[in-house]
Amino acid sequence: MSILSSEKLKHLNMKLKDNLFINGSQPTSEDAEIFEKIKHNFKLDKSKYPNIFAWLQFISLYEDNVIQSWKKINNNNSKEKNEFDLILDKIKNNKNKNKENSYSIILLEIKIWDADQDLDCLVNKIQKIEKNGLYWKKDYKLMEIAFGIKKIIMTLIIDDDKISIDELIEEIESWENEIQSVDILSFKEL
Repeated sequence: MSILSSEKLKHLNMKLKDNLFINGSQPTSEDAEIFEKIKHNFKLDKSKYPNIFAWLQFISLYEDNVIQSWKKINNNNSKEKNEFDLILDKIKNNKNKNKENSYSIILLEIKIWDADQDLDCLVNKIQKIEKNGLYWKKDYKLMEIAFGIKKIIMTLIIDDDKISIDELIEEIESWENEIQSVDILSFKEL
């Protein structure tokens, strides 16, 4: 038997269809609490709840202490929204009105060569790639791989008709002295 009812799982699966986190593009205490409840529950049907499984895989990339820190974050929707969240809301609100445009939210994993690289500078350089239909989230995550080397986790939204994610990855990977590889961790159509 699941810790969450079938109705709650269906609702959660629908919420996660268009969001990286349960309440949008930022983690909250609800993400931490639900992750704790279902992370070891292998009885969930992947085909029935694909968005929950993608979310579980994504959340498991974070260290336990980071997930625990989310418990202090209020779920209140009255919080001030950043530019990325406003763009995300605008896309969702116009989704039914404008069926011509298709958008995707993407989570990239960027691996570097050297532990001594200035990652803030590198992220700034990546976010300076500006194209019509490309929106970078200003926040990013640094995750240790080994021996002091970290990888960068970045989020972006693309207009699928204007931006080729493959071409964008090729552009970033062309900085061979700074970037080892770029992989897609998550790709969701909005």
